[in-house]
Amino acid sequence: FANIMEIGSGVSSLFILQAFDDAEINGHLHSIDTAMWYPHEIVHSRFNPIRGKSIDMMLESFQKYGAFDLILSDGCHEVKDMTYEYEFAFAILKPNGYLIADDTSFGNNGAWENFLANHDLKEDFFGDARIIQKPAYVPVFDNIERYHDECIALAENAEELFLAKGGKLSDVQWERV
Repeated sequence: FANIMEIGSGVSSLFILQAFDDAEINGHLHSIDTAMWYPHEIVHSRFNPIRGKSIDMMLESFQKYGAFDLILSDGCHEVKDMTYEYEFAFAILKPNGYLIADDTSFGNNGAWENFLANHDLKEDFFGDARIIQKPAYVPVFDNIERYHDECIALAENAEELFLAKGGKLSDVQWERV
């Protein structure tokens, strides 16, 4: 993989960068987070920390760096954020690219299951992480700015439905990434 986005940084950042070095991959890791979680500053020539929320920074990152080979979603685990990230990530993945989502069951909000159903996808598992591969025949979405807005509306609607059904947002004070 050459072009990787992660939402939520930390130990995963270190492992990805070490894999780049070990395998001599000339890749770049673009890490979106409001506040980097790892206790030390990560300094690496192929690490690009992007300060901000995923809803604000994913479109800009795609416009600047192009489609991604792999996107790791492990940021804020609220239904709105998860719904947006999965849908928009799928749009900006290269054909045959991978989306990895960690902690999909957090909050029992159904965001991952709804995403899979919306795109008729099958997942693979490892631990609490889930993975899908974007089919080769699904291109990077056209009119990505409009689709970004549609993803935000979809995410807001998913949160409204979740709360209307008695769901609760986490007591964790997330800085939405």
